[in-house]
Amino acid sequence: MDDLVRRLPALVAAPARQQRAALRELARPDRLARLLEGLAADESAAAQIAPDSYRHPLGFDKYVLWCRHPAGRLRLHVWWPEDERGREHVHNHRFAFSSAVVAGQVRSTLFAASGRGRPHTRYIDSTPLQAEGWLLEREDTVTVATSATLEVAAGTAYSQAASTFHHVRVGAGLTVTMFLEGAVTRSYSEVLLRPGQRPPDRTPRSPFTTGELCERLAALSETLRERRRIDLNQS
Repeated sequence: MDDLVRRLPALVAAPARQQRAALRELARPDRLARLLEGLAADESAAAQIAPDSYRHPLGFDKYVLWCRHPAGRLRLHVWWPEDERGREHVHNHRFAFSSAVVAGQVRSTLFAASGRGRPHTRYIDSTPLQAEGWLLEREDTVTVATSATLEVAAGTAYSQAASTFHHVRVGAGLTVTMFLEGAVTRSYSEVLLRPGQRPPDRTPRSPFTTGELCERLAALSETLRERRRIDLNQS
């Protein structure tokens, strides 16, 4: 296991700047490729993370590489080029997080309360984090507007407070992000829907089998290595 991964219990409680620096290092394509290759070749290690790893309804693979719930988790999100992208609703989390982009580019749009914004229906999700799917309860109406837009390129990282409303968009090519959850600090998260939007369905998770996960990790490792070789040849 990567020595940086061994330091994750301390890292989840570290200042955001320190988290971003560590993630940028761990998310280097060559280093991540080695980590994934090792996991793919170690069936017992893959079997430990497979139950928490699944295909997300929004169109990306979610691999939980390390979990000490509720203290924190390290996740890898992978949007494959051939897969259809879902569109996130505006939402926030129960935890602060830091995220590094390994490949592709991410656009994170932030929202804040504003009298000149657009009305949204606010829903509360207080289902247990380890539960299947989610259950949204209608709360009230809020007015929010875009407060900032972050264009996060490969090799860079950003951090976000638990209560910050946002949504993320990715491009059509391969996009990979490493996502470090901090400790759970809120008992619920929130989702904002514009008039006419319906709440997302409560979709049960279907975890990858150990074999499926090993195949996907190996494929991603090889893809990252190939992209690295191309970059070196072009430099």
